[in-house]
Amino acid sequence: MPIITSSRQQNKESPWLIFATIWGSVITASFLASLTTSAPLPTFLEVAIHRPIIFITALFIITHIITRFSKRSFTEQLPHVVRLVPWALMIGVILSWIGLWNDGSGTQALPLSQAGLFVITGGILPFKFGPEILLRGSVLALVLLSAVSFYKQSRTKYSKSILIGIVAWILTSFILLIQTWMAYAAAWSRNLSIAHSQDAFRTLSLSHLNSYWSNFQADRFFLGIGKQLETSLMLSSASVLFLIASACLLLGLWKSRGIKVRDLVKRIWLHPFLALGSSLLVGLIVGLRINRLRWHALDVVSILLLLAVFLSWYTYVFLKKDVDRVFSSSALLIMSFVGGLLLGWPVFLIILSLFMIDWLLYSRFESWAEMKYRHVIHFAFMASGCVMLGGTFAARSPVLPTVVFPLAIAWGVLAAAIEIVKQQKPGAFIRYRISIPLQLLIAAIGGVVFAVVLRSIIALAVLALLLLLLYWLGKNQTRWNRYFILSLVAFGWINTILVTFFSL
Repeated sequence: MPIITSSRQQNKESPWLIFATIWGSVITASFLASLTTSAPLPTFLEVAIHRPIIFITALFIITHIITRFSKRSFTEQLPHVVRLVPWALMIGVILSWIGLWNDGSGTQALPLSQAGLFVITGGILPFKFGPEILLRGSVLALVLLSAVSFYKQSRTKYSKSILIGIVAWILTSFILLIQTWMAYAAAWSRNLSIAHSQDAFRTLSLSHLNSYWSNFQADRFFLGIGKQLETSLMLSSASVLFLIASACLLLGLWKSRGIKVRDLVKRIWLHPFLALGSSLLVGLIVGLRINRLRWHALDVVSILLLLAVFLSWYTYVFLKKDVDRVFSSSALLIMSFVGGLLLGWPVFLIILSLFMIDWLLYSRFESWAEMKYRHVIHFAFMASGCVMLGGTFAARSPVLPTVVFPLAIAWGVLAAAIEIVKQQKPGAFIRYRISIPLQLLIAAIGGVVFAVVLRSIIALAVLALLLLLLYWLGKNQTRWNRYFILSLVAFGWINTILVTFFSL
């Protein structure tokens, strides 16, 4: 999960330190609660992914509520709430030793009446159903400790601290009951009713059949052997909470730093985003075309998660210097890795490879800084990786479809051409007027290259027509500079569509 601190505290409270504090505390508390009670040991997914994401989402919500009543910004208040995490988890472990509430064997999805009872009673009822005690006890303890801490810091009236505690518990309890709301959303879409916990669990089971987190689960997540349904539920609910936490974090950053959305969009919407976004869509289209799997309403969450991972990776790689002026870009790195893990290890490995290539070309070898075409090589690898990222995601398989490889090479070459054009001075190509026959010869050579890579001779005619159009546009320097890169991207799209729908 991405964590952001204020510029005054980045040296002491780095995103990695906050991340390690929360994750380590949750994992330690989970094992302590399991070893001292008769409850079954939690799975790796539950300890390392599901519980920490629930806790971090609740933490962000509590921080937001406190900032509404205080003069501190979100980034200034967050470290103060993080310091309360170990104490809250310690209380959760003590409550788990008592053994009065759910030991983890019950379902978290509840009927609406029991969900309301859970919220009203502060998580005390119902005893045998709902979130297990470590989560409900720790989150409730964090809410109470945060309210007390706010009173000590601000020295305001008791009423304001009590109001913070009530509002924070109501919102965080909705986070703890995320599977309940997912069950009701699935029941509403299928015209089903939920009368008790078994109905809620059955509805969730139906919604996860052949979903993104159930197809090839054992191969893509190294999990789910014997517990495929439980694993799908934890992955999907953790993904929903990941998106909520990311939205809370971006909202807090936006208010804390005064970032204008219009300026942010202008910085993101550059020629790399156009080329790399197209590369990602190419991989998605090819993967969907080959696998022909059904996509359900729940799979919209996985698509949004992929988009969040892509945007965080893109912002880190291409806008890192701009981001570091506002907050630590390490937050985006953490967000990309955690989101990639939720999408499966094939997606995670591609994300990791893209970060490694960027690190090798720009950080590891200083002698490469003088390489003339370093940016071209970097951009080509990024485009190829985005094609494979989209193809792996859409295929829902640990094996990348073979047709994705030639497309990845083709879009890598295309991205290299775009970067070369971008590095030229305005009008550089216009100075060299060449005849139409010579342009046709260049088109033939380029078309043959793409025809071999994409195994489609249609690429020859497409490139020839494109260059003839550019020759006409080249008579006007402004038009040339405006449309040349767009024409290259259009060329890639045309050939991709032709190859995908007529060659497969």
